[in-house]
Amino acid sequence: MAKLKKLQLCDIDPPDKPMREFMDPKKMNELAESMAAEGLKQPIAVVEDGIRYKVVFGDRRYAATNTGDSSAATNTGEEGCAISLGIEGRARGAVGCWLTLAEWKKQKDRWHRVDVKTVRVDGEAIKADTFYMLQDGKFVEARS
Repeated sequence: MAKLKKLQLCDIDPPDKPMREFMDPKKMNELAESMAAEGLKQPIAVVEDGIRYKVVFGDRRYAATNTGDSSAATNTGEEGCAISLGIEGRARGAVGCWLTLAEWKKQKDRWHRVDVKTVRVDGEAIKADTFYMLQDGKFVEARS
């Protein structure tokens, strides 16, 4: 029998092979908004993968979590992209992955996106399997 366990999103990796070839951006935004307003109605199924977890069911819901504020995106594919565009978003990936992050500043009680940058994980300047944030226009290591 499956058991429910609360996990941090940053401890969960996407499936090795996406279950869907295309995820409609409009529908993904609608799902993210619904999850933000009403919570997650059906849990995401994962399996243990060493000290981490891997999605086996619910990859659309998992992907939708990476669209909001304080999101954490991960990609383990050689040419993959980990994209987090929300406030205080974080991203990490394997060597060869691309990380895309946004930087936000609060001005007059409103948040405004001031920068968006992409960098390739090379294993040296940008370390593999390390979360990064965009601060002052630079990729900096973030808490995991």
